[in-house]
Amino acid sequence: MRVIVIGAGKAGYELALRLSEENHDVVVIDKNTESLQEIANLDVMTVEGNGASPEILELAQVSNAQVVVAVTEIDEVNMIACMTAKQYGVPTCIARLRNPDYTSANPRGLSMQRLGIDLIIEPEQLAALEIARLIKTPLASDVDYFADGRVTMIGLQVDADAKIVGRSLAQCRLKNSLIVAVERNEEFIIPKGDYVVQAHDRLFVVGRTGKFQQIRALVGKPAHQIRAIAVVGAGRIGLNTVRLLSPRRNNISITLFEKDPVQADRAARLFPHILVIQGDASRMDVLCEEGSRQFDALVAVSGEDHVNLLTTMIAKELGIREVIAQISREDYAPLATKAGADAVVIPRLLTVSSVLRIVRESEIISISLLKGGAETLEFNAPAGCPLIGVPLKEADFPSKALLGAIIHRNEVIIPRGDSVIRKGDRVIVFALPEAIDELTWLFRQK
Repeated sequence: MRVIVIGAGKAGYELALRLSEENHDVVVIDKNTESLQEIANLDVMTVEGNGASPEILELAQVSNAQVVVAVTEIDEVNMIACMTAKQYGVPTCIARLRNPDYTSANPRGLSMQRLGIDLIIEPEQLAALEIARLIKTPLASDVDYFADGRVTMIGLQVDADAKIVGRSLAQCRLKNSLIVAVERNEEFIIPKGDYVVQAHDRLFVVGRTGKFQQIRALVGKPAHQIRAIAVVGAGRIGLNTVRLLSPRRNNISITLFEKDPVQADRAARLFPHILVIQGDASRMDVLCEEGSRQFDALVAVSGEDHVNLLTTMIAKELGIREVIAQISREDYAPLATKAGADAVVIPRLLTVSSVLRIVRESEIISISLLKGGAETLEFNAPAGCPLIGVPLKEADFPSKALLGAIIHRNEVIIPRGDSVIRKGDRVIVFALPEAIDELTWLFRQK
């Protein structure tokens, strides 16, 4: 498939990397020579120029493209690029838009369909949604929902004194969930029943939503209620997070820290029912003055990686139980974990997962990307899928993937060896990068 990526920034680079690894014909357009030089080591074609220009799009052979993805830093450029690409007959045009004025539900607002935009990606909104899920699932490092919320995937780190340490997975006898992967020393493992859990392993568990009490007790992460939250940063992610958590509806208190006086004043006017502190929360004395001991959780979303990492360290030093850190680079994730972050949010991975769902020619309903290239995917089992009707213990399933759940006629089934996939079932699969191509082929509409 020919895919044109407009914008060679962080998101553009990640998209080009993932798509080229999947053997797509990728062209990257950007006006910045240095940005294109950074991307030149990938197996992609580059074109220097304005991605909204017909002449530049023609140089990229836009008429042969199946997908155009516009992810520059300027919303208007992304919109015009999609409009122009649609004039050349590109079937799918995707735009990253950050300004909520363009995506509001105002009846007199812009019609994205009329502008030629088939899919809008709002990375800050996606990041805020992930943070809200993490807040509602305390002490989980990762949370994602599938099958319209009936199935959840969570990541849980094993405490040193947890009951599960030294046990094999077969001995755990989980009823409502299945351990589909383990991260140990920054490496993902697809475990078998004889896998013995060690302290500090991170377990990825798929199960029925709200039914994780047994595995939480085993790993030493009992659920607890979060009543007081500190949000550091009044940028788009911070404001969206406050809006989603809705203190009045959820009976929680939120304190918002912002060092920029203009942004702090704007936040105070937008959310008069929360406490807004104009101050630098990456300074220990600022958090201490505001009674850090009362916070159950802290969300570091300042927009600057080094500030978020420093704030994370200070929050943990002050005894805040749960800390969520937003970072821009996947390779900083281990640093955030070492700094004490219980969960790490990487907005550009959320952007990439939205695009991959469209680009892959398969019955993919949703994709959740994890650091290190691992993925949790939700497929629809189409007619002709070779797995249909075959007991899983006899199926030719990729060794680097594990089926976590089957949804049959709205019933969530935690699969065992004799479980069978039927036509039209939804399946939730955890996969390492090596298994993605084979899975995509298995669940491709024949």
